[in-house]
Amino acid sequence: MAFLAVDRRSGFNRLQAAVYEGDYNTVLAAFVYTENLLKEMSIVSTLNSATIFPGKTACDILSGLDEKGHADIKKLYKEHAEKFATLSELHKCSDINDSETAIELVLHHGTDVNIPAKGNRTPLFWASLQSSSVFFKTLIDLGADTNSQRDDQSTPLIMASYWNNYMAVRLLTEAGVDAEIKCDTSNTALHLSAINGFSHISKLLMESGFNVNLQNNSGKTPLCLAVQNGYKHLVKVLLENNADVNMCDKHEPNERLFIVRGMNRGRQAWHYVTVEKPLLGLFHKRVNGGVKLDVADFGTVIGSGLGENPPDFKTADILKKASDLQKDVQGKTALHVACGIKDENLEIIELLVKHGADIDIRDGDGFTSLQIAAIFGKMQIVKKLVELKADVNLAAMDGKDAADLAQLNEETEIEQYLKLKRSSLRKLWNALVRRQ
Repeated sequence: MAFLAVDRRSGFNRLQAAVYEGDYNTVLAAFVYTENLLKEMSIVSTLNSATIFPGKTACDILSGLDEKGHADIKKLYKEHAEKFATLSELHKCSDINDSETAIELVLHHGTDVNIPAKGNRTPLFWASLQSSSVFFKTLIDLGADTNSQRDDQSTPLIMASYWNNYMAVRLLTEAGVDAEIKCDTSNTALHLSAINGFSHISKLLMESGFNVNLQNNSGKTPLCLAVQNGYKHLVKVLLENNADVNMCDKHEPNERLFIVRGMNRGRQAWHYVTVEKPLLGLFHKRVNGGVKLDVADFGTVIGSGLGENPPDFKTADILKKASDLQKDVQGKTALHVACGIKDENLEIIELLVKHGADIDIRDGDGFTSLQIAAIFGKMQIVKKLVELKADVNLAAMDGKDAADLAQLNEETEIEQYLKLKRSSLRKLWNALVRRQ
């Protein structure tokens, strides 16, 4: 990744542009893949021809900006500076893949191969992000603890999987690491590989005996995460390795909890509302369209107040109330997820059904995938599900079928299409009955 290559038109390199734009993920990647980044941020300047911040370093740019993304980058910079200050010479060998010095330090100078830096980062952990396979194997051969955990419970395998270091993952699996260790977000290495869409690493982990159906604390499997992020090729790999296509995640009681901001007699006001699932599509259209609405028409108002946001103690109370409203409710399958996400992916839906997804299974709220697609106005998904033999006549718990739910959410085209299909099926059924 050429983070320091300069764009002559803007006068910025990629890192400086990311800092200016508050692009946290790019700056984070730069810290992983760029040697001596702290130094580069403080000495490399933009071109004097730049229209904004001419002749300024990334640190200068960062100090002059105060948006939310910049606050996060400032925190990242501070944490990295503090972390870097605690690195041993053995840690620093990994930045330049200096195996000879590493061997010298451990065997002749008595350096502990597992010497920790801040956060309990061992040299192997530090190397897992981007070091070469030769250097990484050198540390393992010197006795590095392959299951060492950082303060957040992350392991070298988890980090290598997250940062797409294939050879490190391979060496760790060959060393027999614990496959089911979870970090503090409750994700395993396979979960994090799936989140990023890394098919080759995911396949390697599964071939090494990793449990493809292991769930994190939200009940999400790697398959669910791959579907959620639209990674078609990874979905195919997971299904071919026996991912359970009908496994449900845990119900997330706050996934239908929204804060709506507006004005109350000239003053800023906020309302937290748990939206009824059959009205989610219409609710989003009203809110995104800037249409005036009464939040009570869409569900249960959990809390209201003046100002832009509630105080933290009140937010915590609201989240608890919302959670208590829907305890012990089963979640969604991968097919439900595929039909409810923003970006439509018909190929993933076909893959799931081809590999045994129950097309008419209900989620924890009693809705089928077809009904979810109708609620969210996803015409192409509705057509694909009907083509794959989804039952258009099935009703949700409130007695409404997919056509009724489309009508409720003002999705006229979907409503008419489903009513036509419903009518055609009834005519066919009546004709079959008459023949008997």
